[in-house]
Amino acid sequence: INKWYEYSFTEFEDENTVWLADTGNYRVFKMDLSGAQPTPTDQIAFLQCSYNCYVNQTDPTRLHSDFLEFKIDYSKDGTDGFWTLDYNYGRLFKDIQNIMDIGSIYTHATTLQNGCTYFGIRINDVSYLYGMSADRKHIWYTGTIFTGKSIQPDGSLRYVDIQNDTYSWMEQTLTGFDANNNPQWAAPKTLASIYCTREDPFWDQIFFSAEETESGYLISQRSGNGNWANPENVEMHLGGIKMGDTAATEFEWEVSPATFKTYIGAFPTDGACDMGNGVWYSTSMAHTMGRNVVYQYYGEGWRNAQTNKFLHFYDDGLLVGVYGVAGNDYGRTADQQYPGNSFSWNLVRSTASTDVGYIFQNSESSGGIFCHKITGLDSISEQAIPVVRRSKYVAGVHYETFSGNTFDETARTGEGITNEFSLQGLEGGAVRFSAFYQPQSSGSQNISVQTDGTARMWVNGKTVISAGGQSGSFTFEAGVKYPVILEVQGGSTLAVSGTNGNLYTLPIEEGTGSKTVNLLAGLPLAGTDLTGPLAGWSFDSSKVNVSTNRYLYDRDGDRDIFFSSRLNPRDPKQYVTRTLGAPEENIASWTLDARLLCWDWLNAAYQPGSEETAYGQYFDVLDDSGRVIARFFFMKDGRVYGNDQIIYEDNRVNHNYLEQKHGTAFNTLNDLVITADENGISFRYADGQTVSTTPWDASADWSKPANIRIMRFNEVDPNNWQNIPCTNIGLCLDIARLMFTKNFE
Repeated sequence: INKWYEYSFTEFEDENTVWLADTGNYRVFKMDLSGAQPTPTDQIAFLQCSYNCYVNQTDPTRLHSDFLEFKIDYSKDGTDGFWTLDYNYGRLFKDIQNIMDIGSIYTHATTLQNGCTYFGIRINDVSYLYGMSADRKHIWYTGTIFTGKSIQPDGSLRYVDIQNDTYSWMEQTLTGFDANNNPQWAAPKTLASIYCTREDPFWDQIFFSAEETESGYLISQRSGNGNWANPENVEMHLGGIKMGDTAATEFEWEVSPATFKTYIGAFPTDGACDMGNGVWYSTSMAHTMGRNVVYQYYGEGWRNAQTNKFLHFYDDGLLVGVYGVAGNDYGRTADQQYPGNSFSWNLVRSTASTDVGYIFQNSESSGGIFCHKITGLDSISEQAIPVVRRSKYVAGVHYETFSGNTFDETARTGEGITNEFSLQGLEGGAVRFSAFYQPQSSGSQNISVQTDGTARMWVNGKTVISAGGQSGSFTFEAGVKYPVILEVQGGSTLAVSGTNGNLYTLPIEEGTGSKTVNLLAGLPLAGTDLTGPLAGWSFDSSKVNVSTNRYLYDRDGDRDIFFSSRLNPRDPKQYVTRTLGAPEENIASWTLDARLLCWDWLNAAYQPGSEETAYGQYFDVLDDSGRVIARFFFMKDGRVYGNDQIIYEDNRVNHNYLEQKHGTAFNTLNDLVITADENGISFRYADGQTVSTTPWDASADWSKPANIRIMRFNEVDPNNWQNIPCTNIGLCLDIARLMFTKNFE
């Protein structure tokens, strides 16, 4: 601590003016020397990096940051004089050894009835409860180990006791003080208790607050990063349990599910907690204010940078909003809203208005105390809207038949509805059954599939019976409809047993004159290093790396598919294809509805002919003879082409990598709609206008679409490629929606 006072300076502005550094109080004085005595005329305050920021729980006008105390005047509402340095406790701590080794100083600051202020100090990973006299001239150790505990505004201690995955919130009420002003507490009592699974938002000791809401919910928050190999497991990061519920089997509500470790998309705006984007440490503690529950996502290492996000929920689990900023890749100057690794923060309601709140937070790297203002708190209300759901489910099982032993769309021979999982009348080839199973009772059910062929079964996206297996189990909840897929290859007999519920399917609408296929159906959840063929996609996995759920994270929602590869002139072309099914007669038009993302300008498809620019990728729709009907591609300057026409132009593209300013053409999921009919081909991309053109290949038959092809090429001279920049390039494309519709005459 003494070294804080070792460094100072004086700087003469002129013969009558000198600047004097008072480093012990983090300020620089401007002194006038023209009079008989030096007179301070101005001062500049500064604050080095800080690890702690705590607003006194019983006196919100006192803000403690490490050894400093600031006075907050909420009537100034963030204007000049909103806060001032009020006290420096540094000299009081000078005899405590190793206090600077960890930086956790002055935590949970609370002034109690005797006028003394109590706070935690963590030294070498052990936290101790200290007291400070009312005159702020003395501190002492109270004799209480404070590790994993928090002190409440009324002086009670709270902590969590863990026994065999049962988490119990304990409280010791304050009974008084001894002669030395050390707090005395009653025996522990249980506030709430719950058995937690690995997926629940169990309490995390690192950032413990044990706060409750106005409605009586104790808040439990997981601050650590998840690290599960199985993406089907959903880690929740925030939950509420009712005070007094000492035998709970589940949280009253759980929210903020984790994304996948492999997720690289934008920061979630729906309340999800991002475990992807290379984040090292994700979240800190949750705080409450009335019925408001907020937790911080500081995101150390997120995209090689940092975030400063706050996820705001109501205490019924409904999302209010996600606030703050998320950084870009390293190499650019941080904005004002980036404190840089802030994990100590407070949520405080203004003493001047109930409609206004403030967030105060520390800054490990950039110095200073950061303050954010929240308005409109009084406008938050809970509304209950009755919803009448009209079910479109009908009894039965939907089936699809395929010739041979393949489930390739090109081999699809028919579909229909049957009453049960049965091969009667469907013998030979391959059959895919899909239905919604509604169990009558809750619990684990053993499912058996007997067939002379090979069977696989999925329930709610989870593999229950692998190829060649005959039995499996799944834990159901009564009354819930679970999607079930059963595939049978080469069988003539089939019997499914072990289920005790009802089977439903969505009705097939006849006479609509159209057929829509989801070209991303059947993809695995959060798959990595996938091999083809896969769900209608074909690719060489030794050349193209394929994964799923890089930009979508809803486990019950759609998949996205991500392609990445590198190629140079010695490996000039790579192909990825997706079949559109066998050609059909009487097609009046077809539409490809996509949502895709191309990584920055290195993925642009430059026009062949110039040796330095003959590389990139095309997104094509081919007819049954392999001719190009529609070709979509990007250009380096932000132009986007559909066949020979510019369909979108982004003038904001900037190719300075460190600035990462690519407008909306690149690095953003955008809609792409391609439509074909007898009048020609039309394209619409992002928020651009629809542009009409003719087939890329004049001889292509638009009415016989057969395949989607992603073609990656590098036509640079192989004998000269080392001397040409960016020719050993990385190509990346993500497709997050791909619906293909045929309209018939």
